[in-house]
Amino acid sequence: MINKRKIVAVIPARGGSKGIKNKNLLKLNGISLTEIAIKESLKSKLIDSVILSSNSNKILNIGRKFKNLIIHQRKKNLSNDKSQIVDVLIDILNTFSDYDIIVLLQPTNPFRRSKDIDECIRKMIKGKYQTAITVSELDYDPRWFFEISPSGSLKPILKKFPKSTNRQDKGKFFKFSGNIYISHVKWLKSKKTFVSNRTLSYLVKNQPNIDIDNSMDFELAKLTLKKI
Repeated sequence: MINKRKIVAVIPARGGSKGIKNKNLLKLNGISLTEIAIKESLKSKLIDSVILSSNSNKILNIGRKFKNLIIHQRKKNLSNDKSQIVDVLIDILNTFSDYDIIVLLQPTNPFRRSKDIDECIRKMIKGKYQTAITVSELDYDPRWFFEISPSGSLKPILKKFPKSTNRQDKGKFFKFSGNIYISHVKWLKSKKTFVSNRTLSYLVKNQPNIDIDNSMDFELAKLTLKKI
């Protein structure tokens, strides 16, 4: 809790996935991605409650090993590939209604740190933002992204391509890192999004940023873990 605001973290860990089978049950150093997320969230000094939401008994049984964790059985209609995570969160908030701020922690980002969770919460509240999202710097210039026309020619996404292809001329651009999403509950229920011009960007520094979506991402995470 901070400034009398009650904070809940939600770990959504659906069973099954298209990109990689049983993604949330994959293990790094013998610990599942779900358990990694649980342990780091419970280290937070500001989060009052942590909820594990899943349609999988295997995943929920992981959560049952932790005394201070709330277990949420996800509804069937919110457990398919087309289900929107915001709808899942709002359903949870309608059940557990006495929270002011919600923190979304997806298991597929195993390198997040509790100190970043707390610092992101503090900065969002201090800056009077409605939401906050962790970001990381791109190592490429998105101004060079393009579409391909039916004839095969390049079509820039922006009005025109940059003139210089030199790496040193690249500006600074950022992407969502996927580590942490935070919102005031009233805002999320009303707007159903974490992104707006009232969103704090929290730059993640000095840590790996890997969102495990396929087998290649998972292999990269295993290699990264050996080096840190």
